Amino acid sequence: MGTCLPYPVLKMISLPDTDLGALNTFGLRSQCSDVRVSSDPDELLRYFSSLAPDERARVNVSGELSNTVLGEIVEGPLILFRDGQIYDISKTKHSVLVRVAGSCRFDSLVAELCQSGVAGLELLSGIPGTVGAAIVQNIAAYGQQLSNRLLNARVYDIQSGAIRAIDPAVLNFSYRSSSLKTLEGYTPRMIVLDAVFQFPRGGSPDEIVYEDLRRHHTDCGRSPDDLLARRATVLEVRQRKGMVVDQHNWIPSAGSFFISPAVATNTALQLATLVRGARFAESFFSWYKPDANVTRFPAALLMRAAGFLNGDRWGPVGLSPHHVIALCAYPGASGSDVMALASLVQARIRDRFGITLQPEVRLLGSLEYRDLQLFLERHELVPGISEPDWALGLGSPDRPSSS
Repeated sequence: MGTCLPYPVLKMISLPDTDLGALNTFGLRSQCSDVRVSSDPDELLRYFSSLAPDERARVNVSGELSNTVLGEIVEGPLILFRDGQIYDISKTKHSVLVRVAGSCRFDSLVAELCQSGVAGLELLSGIPGTVGAAIVQNIAAYGQQLSNRLLNARVYDIQSGAIRAIDPAVLNFSYRSSSLKTLEGYTPRMIVLDAVFQFPRGGSPDEIVYEDLRRHHTDCGRSPDDLLARRATVLEVRQRKGMVVDQHNWIPSAGSFFISPAVATNTALQLATLVRGARFAESFFSWYKPDANVTRFPAALLMRAAGFLNGDRWGPVGLSPHHVIALCAYPGASGSDVMALASLVQARIRDRFGITLQPEVRLLGSLEYRDLQLFLERHELVPGISEPDWALGLGSPDRPSSS
């Protein structure tokens, strides 16, 4: 038994000499001479097949530009592969299969699954971007991980021009990464055209193990098995942290800017004590599970340990007052400003703890400047607040006097 969802076949839209300000979640003004928007995998393939190999190599492909800092100038062509559809949901005796375009908005997929009574991704509600990008980045939140539900995907190899079917085993999924994610360039060599996800039919939802989520769900009197209620809880908790695009508390950003680093277990406990005191440190591993002798220490807590505050602001950029991990852009901000702030955060944490924070957000385009000292000369720090409302009661460190 299957459900085929109607979807329109849209033509590729060409947007020459475009300001990308309205097309990225930072709201950064950026000029690109050749922007094209497409939702249809077949149309994307036709476009690439019309290009020579050296021309294909110059094309950048993105989705919703929700995990991207745009430079002031972006060289075209830039393909925004977005606004795609869920093709069908089919059910067998034991499982549910969902086939979806890589260009489909990921949260639209989550919403449809919740509405259809399919458990497995509801705790990932509110995460922006496309399905393809979610696979590339191996997104995860609140104990659920996308890679656990992926059955297979169809990808286009830009370099060879070949279409390949791949399964999760060859993607080498790891924390916030996969073999599709490249460090050398913005665009992965292989573009996810479409994917199939598999879920157990009639399976019970995962237990809500994160304390803030569980507490809010219980306080609202919601059933632990109601998928729509679980989705509502996640969205509300994320909104409190300013992490749902264009919703309550939203300030233009790309969400979590840095990847949480792996540190020695004893180092994690020392940092946890520094940030929020001994009582918080005692319960730290009930929130963050160690792996052998190391654990992922939240980048946000590392920033707090280095003296950064929620809402710290330098001119047109700052740290979100709702969650310090989000670097925010205010009116007039440029990609250069955002990356300068990122460099400031990285430099201070490296100097104080010997830890190098890696950005989760990708840079696309050319920056006007890269001089951190110039940024600090232009913009004076306006201090923020110690903790947002949702974090009160967890403990709070004193701010170091030096900056």
